[in-house]
Amino acid sequence: MKKVLKITVLSLCIGAFLFTLSGCTRSKTTRFKKPSIKDDFCGIIMNFQYCKCAFHNEYCDVVGLSSAGANSYIRAEYSRWLDYRMNKFKDDCRQQGGIYHENGKCEYCNEPYYRKGNKCIAAEEDEDEDEQEEGEFKPDGPFNNDCSINEDQFSQDWMKYSDFDNRIPFESRSWEAQSGLKLQDQIISLKVENFKLQRDMEIDRQLRLEVREFRNALAKNLKANLVKATLRLSYITYTTIKNGWGAGKSYESILTGTENIKRLGAAISTVRGLVPSDSSLAIDTNSVTGKAASGGLSVAIEALENLGDPKSIVNKVMTETSAAILPSADITPEEVAILKDQYIVKNIVEHSLAESYKENAKRRKKLLDNQNKIKELEASFAAWEAKEKQRVKQMLEDSCLKQKENYEE
Repeated sequence: MKKVLKITVLSLCIGAFLFTLSGCTRSKTTRFKKPSIKDDFCGIIMNFQYCKCAFHNEYCDVVGLSSAGANSYIRAEYSRWLDYRMNKFKDDCRQQGGIYHENGKCEYCNEPYYRKGNKCIAAEEDEDEDEQEEGEFKPDGPFNNDCSINEDQFSQDWMKYSDFDNRIPFESRSWEAQSGLKLQDQIISLKVENFKLQRDMEIDRQLRLEVREFRNALAKNLKANLVKATLRLSYITYTTIKNGWGAGKSYESILTGTENIKRLGAAISTVRGLVPSDSSLAIDTNSVTGKAASGGLSVAIEALENLGDPKSIVNKVMTETSAAILPSADITPEEVAILKDQYIVKNIVEHSLAESYKENAKRRKKLLDNQNKIKELEASFAAWEAKEKQRVKQMLEDSCLKQKENYEE
């Protein structure tokens, strides 16, 4: 039977050769072409300024990185992009019925051969393999039959074999995993600090709008609007201070001056007592830091995500303050004139706004510095992750070979 089948395949091959010069090869292959970091990535995927800084020491002041830092950042991003391109090549290969092999090769079976596992075989070879496979060692895991790593499967599953596993105590993890998780804690601490900075920048911006409303009402002698703006500014300012923010302190001097107007001062004192202690601003960011080493990377990322969007939180607070029922006060034209002289003529409002812009400029610079530091730390983490992946690969291969030796003995 097998001889008949082999003759049939040979006949088909000869027949195929009459129609094509390619002959009856088992398969045709295509290979993944690794894109160039300078020609295909820089200036196309990656902002050219980072590449100029990394390779020519130009534009480094624009991107805020050293040449070495930009180089590490670019190579980490290129590695991620290369993984994406490689994974897409693999997916396209499989979807089109191909067999993906190591080293970026995709194989497509030519008729009359067909795919079985990771081979192109004829029917008679399939029967022979079935007979040979009985009693052979078959490794369990991301392996080929000879215990070499199946790169395709390993790339998908390697993390579950690694010491990034949350169930492993930190001190029992590999040096590679420990080093990576320590870097992640630094990254998360910086991201928490950035959360606070963005939150403070937004509340400061919103408070500037309130101060301008206060100044506008004062300039136009609009008593009712002036009282309303003062009390609203008071409510927001003391809310930020009570919940541990520094943003509101820039405007506390304005409120201190208005308290000298007796009836307005009494209303502001009432407002202080209305400020809730459970505002949306009362977020414990300290509970987020240190999570990567103690609880695992996924736990830390989840805790960070639970903080929410800083701008959305501030907008929620502003909505809460709009709905708050605030007292009122009746002030005289003479008292309005006193406030106008104090805040407009003597430029106290303008001074407070200038201080606010100055503080936000400091926050913005710190935010940018942190973002650049995060990029450098992420590049370092990617390097430790690659080392851990290589360690796991070697560990799995050694374990499989030992199992195979024991099986064959």
